[in-house]
Amino acid sequence: MAALERAAAKPIVLVTGPAGAGKTTAVASWVRDGPRPGRVAWLSMSPTDADPADFAAALRRAAGLHPGPAPELRTGLVAGLGRGGVLVLDDILTGERAPALLDELLRWPPDGVHVVVISRNGPPPALRQHRLAGRLGILGSAELAFTPAELEQFLGQEDIPHTEAAASRLLDLTEGWPGPLLLATQEAGSHRTVDPDLVAAHLADPGSLIAGYLHHEVLAPLPEADRELLTRTSIVAEIDPALARTLVDRDVSEAFTDLADRELLVPAATAGRLRQRPLVARMLAARLQADRPALNRRLRRLAMVRQEEGSEPLAALTQAIEDEDWIFAGELALRSSAPAILLVDRGQLARLLERVPPEQAFGNPELEIGRAIVAFTRRDALAVRTLLARAEPELATLPEPRRSIATLAARVLLASQAYREGDAALMVRSAEDADRLLSGLSAADTPIWAHNRGIPRSLLAVGEVWVGHPTRSLELLPASIVGYPNAEMAGYVKTYYTAQLAVAEAGAGLFTRARASAEMCIAAAEGAGDRIGHETQGAWLALAMAAIARADPAAARDAIGRGRAAAGPQLHPLIGASFHLVDAWVSLQQGDLPGARRQLRGADAAVVRQPGMTAVAHAAVATRVVLDLTVGSPVTAEAAARTLTEEPPTDLLRMARAEAALAGGRPDQVHDLVAPLLDRSDAYGAAAWLAEALALDAQRQDFRAADALTRALDLAAPEGLLLPFLRPDRRLRAALSRHLAVVGSHRELVERVLAAADAAGEQPRTYERLTERELSVLAHLPTMQSNAEIAAALSISENTVKQHLKVVYRKLGVRNRRDAVRVAGTLGLLPG
Repeated sequence: MAALERAAAKPIVLVTGPAGAGKTTAVASWVRDGPRPGRVAWLSMSPTDADPADFAAALRRAAGLHPGPAPELRTGLVAGLGRGGVLVLDDILTGERAPALLDELLRWPPDGVHVVVISRNGPPPALRQHRLAGRLGILGSAELAFTPAELEQFLGQEDIPHTEAAASRLLDLTEGWPGPLLLATQEAGSHRTVDPDLVAAHLADPGSLIAGYLHHEVLAPLPEADRELLTRTSIVAEIDPALARTLVDRDVSEAFTDLADRELLVPAATAGRLRQRPLVARMLAARLQADRPALNRRLRRLAMVRQEEGSEPLAALTQAIEDEDWIFAGELALRSSAPAILLVDRGQLARLLERVPPEQAFGNPELEIGRAIVAFTRRDALAVRTLLARAEPELATLPEPRRSIATLAARVLLASQAYREGDAALMVRSAEDADRLLSGLSAADTPIWAHNRGIPRSLLAVGEVWVGHPTRSLELLPASIVGYPNAEMAGYVKTYYTAQLAVAEAGAGLFTRARASAEMCIAAAEGAGDRIGHETQGAWLALAMAAIARADPAAARDAIGRGRAAAGPQLHPLIGASFHLVDAWVSLQQGDLPGARRQLRGADAAVVRQPGMTAVAHAAVATRVVLDLTVGSPVTAEAAARTLTEEPPTDLLRMARAEAALAGGRPDQVHDLVAPLLDRSDAYGAAAWLAEALALDAQRQDFRAADALTRALDLAAPEGLLLPFLRPDRRLRAALSRHLAVVGSHRELVERVLAAADAAGEQPRTYERLTERELSVLAHLPTMQSNAEIAAALSISENTVKQHLKVVYRKLGVRNRRDAVRVAGTLGLLPG
């Protein structure tokens, strides 16, 4: 009543709402309860009042006037009701049925008479000018609806048992619509409890009180076209004119306006959209399903396709699952929702697909792939691979383009799972296949995948880093990141790909760029909080690699520690294995050979677990070659370089083979090995020219060797690159000294290299301590005695000698007697 009092402060009041909104009851209470200075005239209009003469006569009777000519009506109303009187026009006629006299009366209401208009058909056009002028008070169905307190009071008065939750759900279902709400409570009273589920079920029963009321009082008075519009749009939660036009197949703008005026279409949560009242929508949807099931299925799919085209794929998938339209759900999931695998909302997609019964997925490859998406979200690697393998042979049964779309989704998922497991080789193969498939699909085939074309390319770009092709990754990464929708590039995804970019740059020997990218990634993550901190682990790896390149082992070890801390339990297997390798280089630069071997074994173990770690495997070989050369074992270095036979070799493997050739006395083979790298302007180019210089020097081509060394320094200086020059090679030291004396360029870099070489030469080489018995066996090796003779001399068995020798070789980092004697002599472990 307070709302009506506020509206009544205006000279004209409009009370509007659908049938059963409580309009007449509210106005009657207001008239009855409030003192009025004049009389009250109440006219309930009927279809017969469409005749102007009949309307005038009815109005005069309501006001207590004697019959008279129509022009005197307004004056007569003022005289009959008095100033401050109230004229109530209940259930007025609108549109073509409204008499002209009514329009005139509303445009120019009697002076001093309060006019109250009650309408279920929205505001008459004649009232618009009063609204603009501020003379119209409006009371709608929202103000007439039951509040929770009013419903609680009513249920208590009627002595109907209920729970607070049940009453709340009933209020949500009816939106407090008084007429239907009272009918619902009547049915609740007959069952002696409030049961919203029972009310909802009754909506599907044409014989129930509430369904009959809605049909006869709300829908029957509507034009047939409007009823059909409501019926066909009852299947969707929200509606706009474009979707309504698709479902009804005609222009609906006028009907939309009419139904909105009647408050049967009300504003939805999404701006610019409307929705039906839940009671009406449920009843009509139930009738549609029962009476016209084929049309119901067609309309629902049309609506889902429109949602999909409107960039609401998850809403469309939700509807398909709720409708138990499993075949269409599988199609929708892969065509429009699967890109969410790599976006921030993949959890929402997985929760939807979890609702698909396993028996419905059996034999349906699209739904099997959908279940694999769920398994991927749960980090169930075995289930992912099992479900994808089960779906694979069934893909051929799908028509195009569904077959290509489903295969695309499967390959993207497999590439993502392969990366998670550290299988870079499989990741690249799957991403290449996905990229090829997507290039053959148009936006008409799959608009969402077309909008996310960067996804397969970005997976390929990341994979190329970890199969040892960082330069190829750098060609792909920027364009693939642009292929992501801008919204999803914020936060997590941007941090992740910036970290991968830093790793690719470091892997390509672009250490200055790598440091800049890594620092940008870490700063972005710090700005976003701890939520995405683990995605910086690649950035920390890049910083560690850059530190090793400039011979700063302390900074490298600090970056490794911070990277492991940032990753926590989410340390990626590829990053973790790479941390082992960088740590091995830290130990090498600090002269800790046993520590270097321990870290190298950690990387080897990772490669054994996952052979697809191609780049890690190649880096491990390169590290082993350097380690063997450091302890003076060129034979084992050459053997290590031959363990991988990949052709063409990766840059790392190419350089490892060149180093082994140099150490093995085969300088003539170096040029062919490094030739593809000599045009590079990065760290690999510097290392290649240095190897070329050493090979030419070994072949006594002094002038060409000096030129090659200058080229190496030219490339190394901008990066502050020391690593390739830190080798136990007297010829290199001499060449660098000659360069300072003759050429004189890059003096600061050359002096740092020479100083580092001096420090390395002064530092005692460390090794894993030998036991007394191992030292006694080692002491007999220079004598060239056989194992049996050593056993006899030490009073132990020959097998025991063999076991001791095996441990000695491991601890010294060698593979044969000759190298063991040489290294032991260098380390001062032999007597005399």
